[in-house]
Amino acid sequence: MQFNFNKIKTIRLNDALLENPMYGANEASVEFNNHCRYIRITDINEFGLLKENSLRSAEKEESKYKVELNDTLFARSGATVGKAYLHNSSTLNAIFAGYLIRFRVDENILLSKFLFYFTQTIIYKEWVSAIQRTAGQPNINAEEYKSLLIPSLTKTIQQNIIDIMDNAYKAKKEKEQEAKILLHSIDNYLLDKLGIKLPDEPENTIENRTFKIGFGDLFNDRLDANSYTSYYQNIFIALENSTVKFTTLKTITKKIKTGTTPNQKLNPYTIDKNNIPFLRNSDIQNGEIISDKFKYIKNELSKYLTFSYKDEVIICIAGTTGITALNTHEQLSINQNVSSLTIDKSQININFLMYWLNTKVAISLLKRLASIATISYVNNPTLLKLQIPIPSIKIQNEIAEEISQKRVKAKNLQNEAKEELAQAKKEVERMVLS
Repeated sequence: MQFNFNKIKTIRLNDALLENPMYGANEASVEFNNHCRYIRITDINEFGLLKENSLRSAEKEESKYKVELNDTLFARSGATVGKAYLHNSSTLNAIFAGYLIRFRVDENILLSKFLFYFTQTIIYKEWVSAIQRTAGQPNINAEEYKSLLIPSLTKTIQQNIIDIMDNAYKAKKEKEQEAKILLHSIDNYLLDKLGIKLPDEPENTIENRTFKIGFGDLFNDRLDANSYTSYYQNIFIALENSTVKFTTLKTITKKIKTGTTPNQKLNPYTIDKNNIPFLRNSDIQNGEIISDKFKYIKNELSKYLTFSYKDEVIICIAGTTGITALNTHEQLSINQNVSSLTIDKSQININFLMYWLNTKVAISLLKRLASIATISYVNNPTLLKLQIPIPSIKIQNEIAEEISQKRVKAKNLQNEAKEELAQAKKEVERMVLS
């Protein structure tokens, strides 16, 4: 879709600037501590908002790089070129990174929040695609940003658009929070049904990090200190005192395999989705396989691949250790960071198993089993040692059904939040072009 601005009045971004744009502080020149925040492109999500708990802290504030209330930052290069961020906090002390450009606008001409919401529209995203230079990597410099055409609207209409988007973002946040609470309740529900009362994680104090253990307790077991903290010992006690029996993953697994990645010399990847989908551990999020960012491998290279099939359980064994999903695809090739398990369904409800594996306690226990070199890693024999509860099949079915309903409700809330925001953006596009 191409938008034509010939029929409406526009201004260039340059016409609304209070001062020249400013490039941010190079990371190599910044000393990091706790004095002020250092905002990077990666700290900004797809909606132009700061991600939670993702910001690095700089040791000192450099005034020329300081972000003030209503400053707008634009990403100037890389895959995130065009991404925008509005600094709407008067209390967050921050400087900004070198791959961002700061713009300060005259609020009498252009409301900064309207400018930010304009950058969330398809109109703006098409401009980014058209103007970015792709030699080496996508790039838009300050002069090119200054040429951005923005609909010239009265402040009243700008404010109306701001109100529409504010309400949409508020509704999105509320529904996502409701979904988050639902998903977070799953662990407590499952553990309560199994009669497991977990210990609270101890505060990170010297006293809580210090403990003694006899040499006999180490024999034929791990030697790393973290494995013997009181937190893990209390987990084992909680499992022993639960109302259900436990077995190991090995006893309910018929077959296990770890994935492979084809040699780069084969030039294996293609954008053609008629080829073989290739699952990486990053494609598993919140207990689900996310296919949006699948890579695809050429069909003729199938002999170099390892496949997971429908209803196999896929577990991350490296990096994001423990994250699990049920394979709902007929066939996926998998990389070396995940293992795929064929489960004996006569012993366990496979959805119940998946929900258990995604609990905080199961992931903690698997991380305890992991060896740590460059990244956390669990081999298959060690993975199969993981403890699995086996309540009656009636209880398994009841738990699986209840959790499935919670997950469906949470997913619906998340989808509603996205759809309402998308509709608000369409309304804004209609308003700016009318």
